[in-house]
Amino acid sequence: MKKHYTFSTGETIEADLDDLRRLLAENQQYLDNYEEVYSSLEDDDYIARGNGFCDRKYSDDFIEGQIEKYSQRVKEINGWIENNKRMDAHQAIVLLKEGNARFVSGQLAPKDHYAEDRLKLSEGQHPFAVVLCCSDSRVSPEILFDQQLGDLFVIRNAGNVVYEDVLGSIEYAVEHLESPLVVVLGHSSCGAVTAACQGGELPGHLVDIAKRIKPSIISDCCINDNARRHAERMAQLVRENPIVEHLEVTVVAAFYDLTSGVVEWM
Repeated sequence: MKKHYTFSTGETIEADLDDLRRLLAENQQYLDNYEEVYSSLEDDDYIARGNGFCDRKYSDDFIEGQIEKYSQRVKEINGWIENNKRMDAHQAIVLLKEGNARFVSGQLAPKDHYAEDRLKLSEGQHPFAVVLCCSDSRVSPEILFDQQLGDLFVIRNAGNVVYEDVLGSIEYAVEHLESPLVVVLGHSSCGAVTAACQGGELPGHLVDIAKRIKPSIISDCCINDNARRHAERMAQLVRENPIVEHLEVTVVAAFYDLTSGVVEWM
């Protein structure tokens, strides 16, 4: 989403986050070049050199003015980028809410450009949200949030459980891919939560899954309420991750109803 930004000089630009990053790199390069030229001066008469410079003489005042100009531009662009990161989490939630509303209504966004998307995404991915959800075949985030290829970084396991490997995947998404939002998505009639509620002997590694879910369980609550509690507890575990906390990533819990298709935000 492109927005209008105005420099302190009065110059106005229209840019999205990727545009701002490119503009930052460009202005930082100019600043580095002017600083390099200035630091190499031996007298008041020199030839400016470096990317973007003409083969002519400049005064000290001119170089100092350019350093001040580009330092200010770099500072302002950095501020806009940081503001975008903070706003992106809210925008990401809005996109997910709008997508879920389309899914519920059956009026889905067109998805007839996968070939074009694959080509574009082969150069890199920029998912706007991380979704940790259950492996249940009826709970597919890309479908129930009606998003395109490359929009979501999805982590799935039985019971949407948080443990070391899951946290590692989340850390990768929020730090390297700069995803501003993490959603822990529980759902109705969750088999893993049901097993943890019912107790009893479980076969194989199902015991390990149940152990991770049991602290979320209140015995006199129904399955769906316990699934909500579990999603909220898992979201809190993600919030407490040092990297997630340091990057000020927004972490929210949500609950998907299998029958209605509606996602409830908690």
